[in-house]
This record gives sequence, structure tokens and C-alpha cells, in this order.
Amino acid sequence: MVLKRAKRVKRYFVVVLSGLILLSMAWSGPFLLLKPNQAYADNLTAAKLIPALQAELSQVEADEAIAKKQLTDAQAQSTSLSRDINVLTARIKAAQLDIKAKNLLIQSLGNDINIKEKHISDLGAHIDKGKQSLADLLRKTKELDSYSMPEVLLSQSSISGFFT
Repeated sequence: MVLKRAKRVKRYFVVVLSGLILLSMAWSGPFLLLKPNQAYADNLTAAKLIPALQAELSQVEADEAIAKKQLTDAQAQSTSLSRDINVLTARIKAAQLDIKAKNLLIQSLGNDINIKEKHISDLGAHIDKGKQSLADLLRKTKELDSYSMPEVLLSQSSISGFFT
């Protein structure tokens, strides 16, 4: 009788904690699709933002490693209801930290993409300027080539003006 009751209580806690895990994943899921905070990105230059994100990512990864160690420690404890609760709590924390690390990585990649897009835009403007210069040179060359030698000689007031 006591054994059946313990199994029922254990099953109840597993179901409740599983529901909490699913609820936390469902709650954080839509936030993964949001763009990084533009106001924050605008206030810091990309050069300052990337190292800050990498430092925060390193800290989150360290916290995640600690949480995984706690999970391993909790699993090594004797079989009991409190152990199961500790295991599930450690799994929830590890999953939340993993989500946070992935969000930071996505934000860092988004900033890298923005920097590269700006660089590509600058290179495109430089190419356009080069095309315009080349078009001007071709136009002037065609204009100079359109004059014949007699026209050039006759356009001068004297023959000595042609040679100067």
C-alpha cells in the first residue's frame, strides 16, 4: 500500500515537473524568433557589443557546465522523490541556460551579419564610383578620337600653335 502510494506521488511529481519544463519551453519559444534589441545595439558600437556578447556567452556556458555537474550529482544520489525533483530542476536549469546561450549566439551572429552588410554596401558604392570614373574616361576618349588631324590643325590660329 505504501509502495503504491509512493509510486503514485512520484508519478505525480514527474508529470508536474514535465509540465513545468514544457511550459517554460513554450514560454521562451516565441522570444527566440524576436530580433535583437535594436536600442541596445544602437547604443553600443559593434566593436564593443561583440566582446560583451562573447563574455556573456562564456559566463552562460560556464553556468551551464555547473548546472550539468549538479545534474550529474543529483542523479548519483540515492533513489528518492527529492532526488527526482532535484534531477528535473537541474534539467530545467540546464535547458534554460542552453536556450540563453543560443540566444546570445544568435544575437552575436546577427550583429556580424549587420557589419558585413554595411561593408558590402560600402564596397558597392566604391564599385559604382569606379564605374562612373571609367564611363567619364571612355566618354572623353571618344570625344578626343572624334577629331580628325585636319580639324586639329585648322582649329589653331597658326601652325606653330599646333606644336606648342
